[in-house]
Amino acid sequence: MFAGALICAQYASAAQSDFSEQAARCWNLPSTLAEVAFVAEFDVALDGSGIVQDIAVISFSPSGEEFKKAILSASHAIELCAPYDVEEPSVVRFRMESASLFEGATIDPFEPLDR
Repeated sequence: MFAGALICAQYASAAQSDFSEQAARCWNLPSTLAEVAFVAEFDVALDGSGIVQDIAVISFSPSGEEFKKAILSASHAIELCAPYDVEEPSVVRFRMESASLFEGATIDPFEPLDR
Protein backbone atom coordinates (compact mmCIF):
# COMPACT_ATOMS: atom_id res chain seq x y z
CA MET A 1 0.00 0.00 0.00
CA PHE A 2 1.21 3.49 -0.82
CA ALA A 3 2.05 5.38 2.36
CA GLY A 4 1.63 8.90 0.96
CA ALA A 5 -1.26 11.23 1.61
CA LEU A 6 -4.31 11.30 -0.64
CA ILE A 7 -4.40 14.72 -2.28
CA CYS A 8 -7.33 17.01 -1.55
CA ALA A 9 -10.36 16.95 -3.89
CA GLN A 10 -9.85 20.51 -5.15
CA TYR A 11 -6.28 19.80 -6.22
CA ALA A 12 -7.23 16.38 -7.57
CA SER A 13 -9.67 17.71 -10.16
CA ALA A 14 -7.17 20.22 -11.57
CA ALA A 15 -4.29 17.77 -11.38
CA GLN A 16 -6.36 14.98 -12.94
CA SER A 17 -6.95 16.97 -16.09
CA ASP A 18 -3.40 18.32 -16.37
CA PHE A 19 -1.75 15.01 -15.56
CA SER A 20 -4.04 13.07 -17.90
CA GLU A 21 -3.20 15.46 -20.74
CA GLN A 22 0.51 15.09 -19.97
CA ALA A 23 0.25 11.29 -20.04
CA ALA A 24 -1.82 11.30 -23.26
CA ARG A 25 1.12 12.90 -25.08
CA CYS A 26 3.12 9.72 -24.40
CA TRP A 27 0.33 7.27 -25.27
CA ASN A 28 0.78 5.02 -28.29
CA LEU A 29 -2.59 3.34 -28.55
CA PRO A 30 -2.40 -0.08 -30.23
CA SER A 31 -3.40 0.37 -33.87
CA THR A 32 -6.07 -2.31 -33.58
CA LEU A 33 -7.89 -0.03 -31.13
CA ALA A 34 -7.58 3.23 -33.05
CA GLU A 35 -11.23 3.20 -34.10
CA VAL A 36 -12.60 2.31 -30.63
CA ALA A 37 -13.77 4.92 -28.11
CA PHE A 38 -11.72 3.65 -25.18
CA VAL A 39 -11.74 5.24 -21.71
CA ALA A 40 -9.84 4.09 -18.63
CA GLU A 41 -9.40 5.52 -15.15
CA PHE A 42 -6.37 4.79 -13.01
CA ASP A 43 -5.33 5.68 -9.48
CA VAL A 44 -1.66 6.58 -9.63
CA ALA A 45 0.62 6.80 -6.59
CA LEU A 46 3.27 9.47 -7.05
CA ASP A 47 6.24 10.16 -4.79
CA GLY A 48 7.12 13.71 -3.72
CA SER A 49 9.11 14.30 -6.90
CA GLY A 50 6.25 13.19 -9.19
CA ILE A 51 7.65 9.78 -10.09
CA VAL A 52 5.11 6.96 -10.48
CA GLN A 53 5.31 4.43 -7.65
CA ASP A 54 2.22 2.32 -8.44
CA ILE A 55 -0.78 2.24 -10.77
CA ALA A 56 -4.18 0.56 -10.37
CA VAL A 57 -6.85 0.51 -13.08
CA ILE A 58 -10.17 1.57 -11.56
CA SER A 59 -12.45 1.22 -14.57
CA PHE A 60 -12.35 0.89 -18.33
CA SER A 61 -14.80 0.83 -21.18
CA PRO A 62 -15.47 -1.04 -23.32
CA SER A 63 -14.58 -4.04 -21.22
CA GLY A 64 -13.12 -7.33 -22.38
CA GLU A 65 -9.89 -9.23 -22.73
CA GLU A 66 -9.05 -7.52 -26.02
CA PHE A 67 -8.78 -4.15 -24.23
CA LYS A 68 -6.02 -5.24 -21.85
CA LYS A 69 -3.45 -4.02 -24.41
CA ALA A 70 -5.01 -0.56 -24.28
CA ILE A 71 -4.89 -0.59 -20.48
CA LEU A 72 -1.25 -1.64 -20.51
CA SER A 73 -0.33 0.99 -23.10
CA ALA A 74 -2.14 3.72 -21.12
CA SER A 75 -0.42 2.61 -17.92
CA HIS A 76 2.94 2.67 -19.70
CA ALA A 77 2.23 6.20 -20.97
CA ILE A 78 1.49 7.38 -17.44
CA GLU A 79 4.86 6.03 -16.30
CA LEU A 80 6.71 7.31 -19.36
CA CYS A 81 5.51 10.91 -19.01
CA ALA A 82 6.59 11.29 -15.38
CA PRO A 83 7.58 13.33 -13.47
CA TYR A 84 4.32 15.07 -12.61
CA ASP A 85 4.17 18.35 -10.73
CA VAL A 86 3.33 17.44 -7.13
CA GLU A 87 4.63 18.88 -3.89
CA GLU A 88 4.20 15.77 -1.75
CA PRO A 89 3.47 12.06 -2.17
CA SER A 90 -0.01 11.82 -3.69
CA VAL A 91 -2.56 9.52 -5.25
CA VAL A 92 -4.04 11.05 -8.39
CA ARG A 93 -6.91 9.80 -10.57
CA PHE A 94 -5.95 9.74 -14.26
CA ARG A 95 -8.57 9.50 -17.02
CA MET A 96 -7.20 8.29 -20.34
CA GLU A 97 -9.47 8.65 -23.40
CA SER A 98 -8.54 7.43 -26.86
CA ALA A 99 -10.58 10.23 -28.45
CA SER A 100 -8.17 12.81 -26.99
CA LEU A 101 -5.38 11.34 -29.11
CA PHE A 102 -7.08 12.37 -32.34
CA GLU A 103 -8.16 15.92 -31.47
CA GLY A 104 -6.77 18.90 -33.33
CA ALA A 105 -4.95 19.22 -36.61
CA THR A 106 -2.33 16.70 -37.56
CA ILE A 107 0.91 17.55 -39.27
CA ASP A 108 1.19 16.48 -42.89
CA PRO A 109 4.86 15.70 -43.52
CA PHE A 110 4.33 15.87 -47.30
CA GLU A 111 3.34 19.56 -47.21
CA PRO A 112 6.06 22.23 -47.48
CA LEU A 113 6.91 24.12 -44.30
CA ASP A 114 5.11 27.42 -43.76
CA ARG A 115 7.83 30.05 -43.45
